[in-house]
Amino acid sequence: MRERDRKSIEIDKMLPQFTTMNVIEGQAGLVNYSSLILYSLTLNNILNIIVLLILAGVTIAMLTGENGILNKANNSVLQTEIAGVAEQINLINYENRIVKEVNRTTEDTLTYLRSKGIINEKNVINTQKLLETSTRYGNGKTTDIFKLQGDEVVYINSNGDITARKKVGITVSEENTPSYTEKDFVTTWKVEAGEYDIIISGICEYFQTYVLGDEEKINKPELAEKLIRLKSWGEIEARKYEFTDCVNLAGAIPSPSENTFMNCRENMKYLFLDCKSITSIPEDLFSNIPDDITIFKDTFNGCESLTNIPENLFANAVNAESFDGAFHGCIGLTSIPENLFANNTKVTDFTEVFAKCEGLTSIPEGLFAKNPEVTTFEKAFYKCLNIQSIPDKLFHNNQKVTNFKSTFYGLDEITTAPALWQRTGVDGTSCFGSCDNLDEKALGMPAEWYTS
Repeated sequence: MRERDRKSIEIDKMLPQFTTMNVIEGQAGLVNYSSLILYSLTLNNILNIIVLLILAGVTIAMLTGENGILNKANNSVLQTEIAGVAEQINLINYENRIVKEVNRTTEDTLTYLRSKGIINEKNVINTQKLLETSTRYGNGKTTDIFKLQGDEVVYINSNGDITARKKVGITVSEENTPSYTEKDFVTTWKVEAGEYDIIISGICEYFQTYVLGDEEKINKPELAEKLIRLKSWGEIEARKYEFTDCVNLAGAIPSPSENTFMNCRENMKYLFLDCKSITSIPEDLFSNIPDDITIFKDTFNGCESLTNIPENLFANAVNAESFDGAFHGCIGLTSIPENLFANNTKVTDFTEVFAKCEGLTSIPEGLFAKNPEVTTFEKAFYKCLNIQSIPDKLFHNNQKVTNFKSTFYGLDEITTAPALWQRTGVDGTSCFGSCDNLDEKALGMPAEWYTS
């Protein structure tokens, strides 16, 4: 597993709270009032106008210039906030040193700050978490930030310039800036001595049950088998999650946090592949996925203990293009929600989507009604041995399909079938192969559609 386990320390004693003082900035403006005035333009009039313009310019410069009143007010707010940030970090450092002395721990303040999400891998400070209040400054990700740099807190403005700095009692450098972040991912692992809650702190770019070698993936089944329960998604924001072969990961999968999948891109492949003991998944599992997610290949493939699918599971996956093998081998499923794919109008691939789901007894007629772009249903219901019938209009709105190869192969219980072979430009090789109770000749089915 590639994620790096970091033991986090907890400070039981509540840290002193620091509240910043926000100064409300005033606004200066010129208001024009219009009236009809008839007068003659004289030299005195012209001089008066010039004097007024000069005075107006001086006033504006006093308000908005580099040393103007407004800029001084803004700088005062910034100095107040950076002082508050530095003071709070110093307080944490002081408390942490006490804890280290009492518990004789080797953890340092930087590790603690990262484990709590107060600073990230680039030493940018999350002022909301640090001060537990909103701030005027330090709300950005690359600019408009407070950052630990050397032995100082610095403020980097929207132009990327450091415009304020304050000394603190800790020092950061490249040597003590690891390549992981501040987030927590909580789960339960079974080890020889019993069960423990493990907190994994760090960026965990890929949370997965294999490790990466120099050139290829190296499977680590002994790691995957130890994972027995997913207690919480925590606050980690990995680029990809993959619990492949966690055969002992049991029970219900919890709802993710709002940011769990925010950095995932393109696909949800193999998310719970062969997690044989999962019994349920939350309806909001993919409620906050980014628009980039297009692939759900083998997402729940082999989840044999999964008994139902939430109807709105993929409601927010509006750009999904493939559900190849998504529920392949989910033998515990007894039904499919009719509106499961209702919002996935861009899907083109349903290959093996429910293949070998032996517990299914029926297929909702409107299951694919909102998927007009589909081109392949190859092995979609392959060896779903207990399905009793196929709705006649199941593929009525799927006119772009060119591949029905082995779609209903091995459905022993069906006695009739929709005349898919009457469509042109479709490969239906073995679509109804080994359907023992189907009278193919009576239906006028071409031989290639039912021969194995």
